[in-house]
Amino acid sequence: MLDFPSNISTGSVLESRPAWLTNLSANWVAPVLACGSPAVDAHSARGINDHWETKCNMHNRANKVRVDSSANTSVQTPRTTSPISALSFPQRLAGLFRDHWQIICLVLISLCMHMYVFSFADRLIYDEKFWVPEARHILEREPLDWPQYTALSKLFMTSGIYILGDNPWGWRTPSAIFGVASIVLVYLIARRLAGKRTALLASLLFTTENLVFTFSGLAMLDVFAVAFMLLSFLLYLHHRYTLSGLSLALAVVCSPKVLLAVFAVLAHWFFVRRKRGLRAIGVFAITSLLAFFILMTITDLTASGQCFNPFHRVVEMWTGQTSIKVSDMTAESLATAHPTRPWWWILNLRATLLEPTEFYHRMMITPTIWLLTIPSIAYLLYRYFFVRKNRNTPRFILLWFSATYLLWIPLELYTDRPLFLFYLLPSMGAICIAVAYGINQAWQRSAKAKGMVLRWSVRALLILYLVFHVGLFLVLSPLVAPLMRQAT
Repeated sequence: MLDFPSNISTGSVLESRPAWLTNLSANWVAPVLACGSPAVDAHSARGINDHWETKCNMHNRANKVRVDSSANTSVQTPRTTSPISALSFPQRLAGLFRDHWQIICLVLISLCMHMYVFSFADRLIYDEKFWVPEARHILEREPLDWPQYTALSKLFMTSGIYILGDNPWGWRTPSAIFGVASIVLVYLIARRLAGKRTALLASLLFTTENLVFTFSGLAMLDVFAVAFMLLSFLLYLHHRYTLSGLSLALAVVCSPKVLLAVFAVLAHWFFVRRKRGLRAIGVFAITSLLAFFILMTITDLTASGQCFNPFHRVVEMWTGQTSIKVSDMTAESLATAHPTRPWWWILNLRATLLEPTEFYHRMMITPTIWLLTIPSIAYLLYRYFFVRKNRNTPRFILLWFSATYLLWIPLELYTDRPLFLFYLLPSMGAICIAVAYGINQAWQRSAKAKGMVLRWSVRALLILYLVFHVGLFLVLSPLVAPLMRQAT
C-alpha cells in the first residue's frame, strides 16, 4: 500500500520532487503501465518520473506563498531567480519582438503612414479648425472659444504644438501616437477574448480601416478618448477595476461622448460577475466618479487658469451638447457640418461619406468593413444564444457595440442633437474584432471540410477578402490625396 507522509497538505510548498511522488511514479504508475504494455521499461519509467517532476516544479514556481490549511498561516518560500529576470535588456527586447513582431510591424507601418500624410497635409482639416485654435489659446493663455468641452484632449494637442511647433506635425503627432496605441489595445483585448489569430486579424482590420486611420491623424478630441476607453476595457477584462475606472475617467475627460462605454462594463458585470459581490463594481464606479471630477478640475485649471465648480461643469456640458437641434440648423450649416442619423452609419454606405473641401480624399468607413458589420454582429448573436461554448467572447463584443453605437439611436431621437460619422469611432474596435472573429471561425470550419476543394476555396476567399480590404484602404485613405489633388 502506498505510504503518504503525514505532513503533506494542500498548503505545503515543495522545492524538489517529494519522496511520495517518486514512490508513486516508480512503484505504482510504471508497473501498472507495464502490465498493460510490455514495451514499458526502466527508460519509460524515468520518462514518467521526469514528467511528474516537471509538473511539480512548474506548480511550485507558480505559487510562491501558500496558506497552510492546518495552521492557517502564511508559509514563505525562498524566491528562485526567474529566467526572464536573468536576461539582459537587449535579450528581453529581442524576445518581445519575436513573440509580437506582427503587431509591432503594424504599429510601425501605421506610424509611418501618418508621418507621410503629415508631410503634405499642411492645412486644417474638418474640425481641426476648432481645436487647433483652441490649443493655441491654451498655449498663449487666452480665453477659450469652447470652454464647455473637457480639456484633456486639448492639452495633448497643446503639448504637441509646444514641443514640435505650430505646424501639422505639432497639431497631429499626439493624435497619431494615441491612434497607434489603440491598435495595440485592440490587439490585446481581442487576444484576451478570442485568441492570438483573431487578435492579429482584428488589429490588421483596425489598422487599415479608413475612418479610424483618418481621424487618428487629425487634431480632434475623439482619438484620445477612444484610446483610454480601450485601455479601460482591457483592464476590466483583467479584473483591474481601480485602474479601469481611472482609465474610463480619463476617456470622459478627453471627450464626454465615450461615457456610453460605462454601460458596456456595467452590463457585462451584471451578466457575468454580479454573483461575486458588489465590491469590484463598486470600486470601479467610485474610482470613475472621483477621478472624473478631480481630473476635470485639474485640466480645466491647467487649460484656462480658472477653477470651476465640477457639478456646474457637468450641467454645462449636458446643456451645451443637447442645445443644438437638427431641426434648428439652416441648409447651409447642414451642408457644412454633415450631420447624419446614426442608423444610416451601418445601413447606407453613402451616409458614411465625407468629402471636406480642405482635403482631397474620402472620409468613410472602408466598404469591406461596412459590408460585414451587420453579418458579423448577427453571427455573434447566433453564437451567444445558440452555441453554449465560450459565450463570453460574443457577449462582451455585443455589449461594447450596443453601448457605444446602438444607444446613440434613442439619444438622437430624444434630443434631436446632430450626430456625426466620427461618433462611430468608439465602436470600430468592436466591429473589427467581430469581423475578425467571424473570419477566424470560417477558417477553422474550413479545416473540417470533407472536400479539399471546398476547404481551399473558403481559405482562398478569406485571403482574397483581406487583400482586397487592404487595397481598398490604400485607395480611399489620405495616402492618395496628392494624386487626387493633381487629378483635379
